[in-house]
Amino acid sequence: MLLNQQTTTVLEQPLAYPKGAAAQVSSTIVELQPGQATGWHKHNVPLYAYILEGTLTVEYDAGVTKEYPAGTAFMEATKVFHNGINKGSSVVRVLCVFMGAEGLNNTVKRP
Repeated sequence: MLLNQQTTTVLEQPLAYPKGAAAQVSSTIVELQPGQATGWHKHNVPLYAYILEGTLTVEYDAGVTKEYPAGTAFMEATKVFHNGINKGSSVVRVLCVFMGAEGLNNTVKRP
């Protein structure tokens, strides 16, 4: 299921683009093997995610856990630490598209 005119993140935060620098869009495919986790991190920019394979479980600092099966598209939470986990028995692959700004880190690891 693709997104159509999404205005909020998965935690119902309004989408807000970074200001003060030139816009910069980048993408990557994150791959998690069974039992692997991303580690706690947050995004300071809007992130569109599409689950290509498997089911991704994400735990949020806000006390919420969500599962995203293959074919799911969503706008990830911003400025909230979270940890993505592959609890399944097959690989998880996620297309991540960051809508950031020049000089701004898209992903920040928890200290």
